[in-house]
Amino acid sequence: MEKATFGDSVTSKWAEVTLPGIDKVTDLGHDGGRPILCEWKLTYTPVDEEGNLHPEDATITESTNLVVNGGRTRAMSLLFVPSASSAGGFYFLGVGASATAAAVTDTRLTYELVGNLTRKTLLDSNNNPVSTGAIQLQTIVVGGITFYEFIVLQATYLTTDGNNNNTFAEYGIFDSATLPGTPTSTSGTMFNHLIDPNPGFKSTTNQVLAQITVRM
Repeated sequence: MEKATFGDSVTSKWAEVTLPGIDKVTDLGHDGGRPILCEWKLTYTPVDEEGNLHPEDATITESTNLVVNGGRTRAMSLLFVPSASSAGGFYFLGVGASATAAAVTDTRLTYELVGNLTRKTLLDSNNNPVSTGAIQLQTIVVGGITFYEFIVLQATYLTTDGNNNNTFAEYGIFDSATLPGTPTSTSGTMFNHLIDPNPGFKSTTNQVLAQITVRM
C-alpha cells in the first residue's frame, strides 16, 4: 500500500468537509443542507346527492412530513449502491482543477482532469464495494436541520495517479465512469459539485483520500 507523505493534512482537510456544518453539507450536494422533505396538499371537496362537486366549500390542508428510515435507506441505495438499482446511480468520482464557484445549475466540473483512463469508482469507508450495509442510522442536527441516516463514500488518488502535477480544486460524483472528451465537456450526470476551500497540488510525492459523507 502506498503511503501519503502529507497524511494528516489531507485527512484533516477531508474530515473538515464531512464534519457537521451547514456550509460543508451544502458543498456535498444538498440544496441548502435540506434533508428529504415531502410537501402535502389535501383537498376535501363536498359532493352533493347528484354527484356535483362544490370546490367553493372545499377544505384544504397543507403540511409537510419527514421521510421514514425505510424510505431514506431505499433512496440512498438507489443513488449509491450498484447492486440495488438496475437503472444505475452515482458511483464514480471526478476531480478538476478549477476553483470557480459551484452552482445548482452545474452539469459538469468546470475543468475536469482527464489524465486517468476513467473516473474513480467510489468505495465504502473500508475500501470495499459499496453495499446497503454502508448505510448507517444516525440522528444529527446540522444548522438546525435534522438528518437521520448517512453513507460514507471514498476514493483514493495514489502517487502514480494520471492527474499528477495538477491542482485538485473541485470534485463531483457522477453516474458514469467515462471521462469527458475534453476537460470542459460533459460525460454523464453530475450529482454534486464541491469546490475545495484549500485546494492542493497533486504530485508523485502525495496521495489524496476523498471522503464524502451524504446525509438524509
